[in-house]
Amino acid sequence: MQNTRKKIVDTSTTISKAGRADLYARSHSQKKQKHISSVSDSKGASEIDAIAIITKYNLKGFEFGNWMSNDDRYDNLVATESSLVRLGWIFNSQNIGFNQMIGIAFGARGYGRALAHYEPQFNMINLTKEKGAGCLAHEYGHAIDYNFGRYIDQHTKYSSLSGGVMPGQKPLIDNVGSTLRALVNEIVDYPFTLERVKWEGYWAERTEVFARMFEEYVAYRISTTSSRNTYLARSFESYQKKSKYLTATEFKPLIPKFNALVKLMGTILNSKGKVPMPLVPYPLPKAAAKTKSTPTATQGTLFSRSSKPKKCSK
Repeated sequence: MQNTRKKIVDTSTTISKAGRADLYARSHSQKKQKHISSVSDSKGASEIDAIAIITKYNLKGFEFGNWMSNDDRYDNLVATESSLVRLGWIFNSQNIGFNQMIGIAFGARGYGRALAHYEPQFNMINLTKEKGAGCLAHEYGHAIDYNFGRYIDQHTKYSSLSGGVMPGQKPLIDNVGSTLRALVNEIVDYPFTLERVKWEGYWAERTEVFARMFEEYVAYRISTTSSRNTYLARSFESYQKKSKYLTATEFKPLIPKFNALVKLMGTILNSKGKVPMPLVPYPLPKAAAKTKSTPTATQGTLFSRSSKPKKCSK
């Protein structure tokens, strides 16, 4: 039967800014991503409409690597649409693109050995052609960390809610803001209170810890339903076997914190007007109260102090 699918291309002429060859993907044999078939609530590939997805979820756009076949593009869009459905459910909002600020690239912006990465300076999530499946939740965790930190719960020193690449072994007591920043601080600080956690270097960067915990939270939420989507995040059970994540018992105290975080974020994403600052009064950690001065939350830097892509390298 002749393939009648129309060709899928980048959704705008500006979405590809700073895109570069995914050399890692090009140097390896093409493999079918098993995670693409692990979605249970998506349309058939022949019905996919990239522009409709962008419009529905308020995204900046999609970008595709030149060596991705048309079938690859369809398959990834099918899985991505299913993933956006899940994120929309978690946040109770379809504004997943943060007012057309966040874009998604497929095999177009490879970075070293990373399976995927997020570029704060261009607000782009990239999933590599061969192994990017399962990393979307992790990279979206970076995206909400930086976008809510830049534009909503702002700080004069830290553009991300988490504190960015700063090490997380000790609380970042000057990373003071309002509700979002306080909740993210608590989420990032918590794993280091566990005796077994000895994360160092890249694994201890605050933005990476938050992205991993958010990824695990997404997997947990999906596990409570009858649907499945390992393109967005791997199964919740699989994280229990990874030393850089938390066991189900360890993760349990974070669930109410994440529930509160995504509920507030969803309310903000659904707000058509400017969100007033401060957001909601929130009791600051005792350690934060000891700082000599509290930075204002009404101004913030546009980008992170480091422009290095935040990567998924599991």
